[in-house]
Amino acid sequence: MIVHRNSSGFTLIELMVTLAVAIILMASLVPAYTTVVQRNEVTANINAFVGELKFARSEALKRGEVISLCPATTGSTSCNTAASRWSPSVSGERLVFVDIDADGEFDGTDVLLKRVTTNSTTVGVSVVDPDPEPAFLRFSPNGLLTAASASIQFSGAGGTQRCVSLTLTGRSTVASGGCS
Repeated sequence: MIVHRNSSGFTLIELMVTLAVAIILMASLVPAYTTVVQRNEVTANINAFVGELKFARSEALKRGEVISLCPATTGSTSCNTAASRWSPSVSGERLVFVDIDADGEFDGTDVLLKRVTTNSTTVGVSVVDPDPEPAFLRFSPNGLLTAASASIQFSGAGGTQRCVSLTLTGRSTVASGGCS
């Protein structure tokens, strides 16, 4: 006579096979997820920066005045003068201001329009063009960039690089890879 048992659980072998499959899936998905997170962090920084540039340009047109954008150390009301001053790891904030004396420095005569705090310290930012790295980017009263052009490179962990190119008219384009 054969006795059948009704079992409502898993056997040890079934549990071990399921666990092994889960470990293999996790080992293959975690690196891909990390890469996606790094790329998204670079993209978020670029989007914020381009938004600041558009805000500065629109304010220059609206007010008919010189508007400057400069990096600032966290909690400071002056532009950062350190090496690699644009990078969030060096400069935790950026200032957009009416640059009354058109010197690129936020001082007593200027009007602060916007202070932006960066959330990331892992994304490197450097202004490649014009060279040497300028202390500020400025828009004239007619909305034109005062430099002929600008190229800003964003670098993330894992080698992710993007280049934001800015034309004289203030139009920005983003390209994969570093700025050449």
